[in-house]
Amino acid sequence: MRKKRFVFIATPTLIVCIIAVMFGSANMWQSDVSNDFNFECIDTDTSFNLEDVHTSNTVSFGFVHGAAISSDGDLYTWGSNKSGQLGHGEIGGHVGTPTKVPGISNIVSVSLGDVHSAAITASGDLYTWGSNRLGQLGHGQDWGAVQYSITPTRVRGLSKVVSVSSSGSSTTVVTDAGELYVWGFGGRIPRKIEDITAVATVSRAFDEGAIGAQNAVAIAKNGEIYTWGISNIVLGYKVEPHDFRRNPVPSAFRPKRVPGIKNVIAVSFGGTHVAAITSDGALYTWGANWNGQSGHDSGMFPVIIIEPTKILDLSSVVAFSLGSLHSAAVTEEGFLYTWGLSSSGQLGYYSSTYTQHGLQYTDTPTRVPGLTEVVAVSLGYYSSAAITSDGSLYTWGNTHGGILGDGIIGERSDFRREPQKIMENVMIPNNNR
Repeated sequence: MRKKRFVFIATPTLIVCIIAVMFGSANMWQSDVSNDFNFECIDTDTSFNLEDVHTSNTVSFGFVHGAAISSDGDLYTWGSNKSGQLGHGEIGGHVGTPTKVPGISNIVSVSLGDVHSAAITASGDLYTWGSNRLGQLGHGQDWGAVQYSITPTRVRGLSKVVSVSSSGSSTTVVTDAGELYVWGFGGRIPRKIEDITAVATVSRAFDEGAIGAQNAVAIAKNGEIYTWGISNIVLGYKVEPHDFRRNPVPSAFRPKRVPGIKNVIAVSFGGTHVAAITSDGALYTWGANWNGQSGHDSGMFPVIIIEPTKILDLSSVVAFSLGSLHSAAVTEEGFLYTWGLSSSGQLGYYSSTYTQHGLQYTDTPTRVPGLTEVVAVSLGYYSSAAITSDGSLYTWGNTHGGILGDGIIGERSDFRREPQKIMENVMIPNNNR
């Protein structure tokens, strides 16, 4: 029997007492604004303990580049290098297969934004590189002064970083003291979020234009979820119409407990939907379901699922990840299931169901053929990756710019549906460090 252990690796968003910061703007966290938004993880006495849970992302996708950490702590990148985001000491072109990043070692976690990259070393140092047009590298330069960094550079002023999440043009980290810092898309240096305490790990939506990027979620230490933000469809509860004349700040902008779900150990934002796993391995989703990405029968459920709803077709879930419009989960048996949009082959199998716009999708979690002993999964915009128990890395989906690392530099419309091994000896995430 496989030893049961929870492994979470996600390019979009895994959150355990997690904050997916609204808009990615560091400026919005100044004292005059933060007083209006009382962001604070609830610290309650309970036997439900999340303090030792951290998320180590050993595989990550950006917009057109990918990265993976080897078992010996070396970092490998591939795909587009338009902004120097591969960290190879040059800018431009494409790299078709995983290539070692020089100058850094002992890497334990990696996260890619659209055109920048970030990695944490075993000592807790954070390195960033790639595009710096909006200050997302955190090196302190004025916007536009240093457009790119083509080699990994340590972010000063931070120590003992345990979690990093890069989105479109911003970066967010958590230290071992539970402190949250954010920069980019409004700030060029790490800014501590004073109103948030006891954060364990952090994760972000894909980009500032995504629905989830304008909302936030936190898990209290008692396993309850708190959400807030602009988009009503990912809050997890029904929101009444707001009278802005009487109150300029909607109630949904402040943390509110999501009813109907408890003992949550992890939650993840996709581009338009949210998922949460409870301690018994059940998977709940809510938000948009117009491409089946929430995993519920589109004939029985509305296109917007307001409250957390259990996916009955899955149980004993130990790992999961949400893409822009698709989703994936790994069960205790080591099987991988995917669902949602399939127009770029990102599900790993052929789907015969079509949306009204002619896009392929499935709303039922379906096992990906040919893959067994899966221990972790990571989804990008329209690409997917899985790690098996022997450390093999498989990729499939859109091949644009070489993002799959299989040597193919594809166009935007090109894809490969079948999982293909591109790397061996990949580090397996360990979240109970």
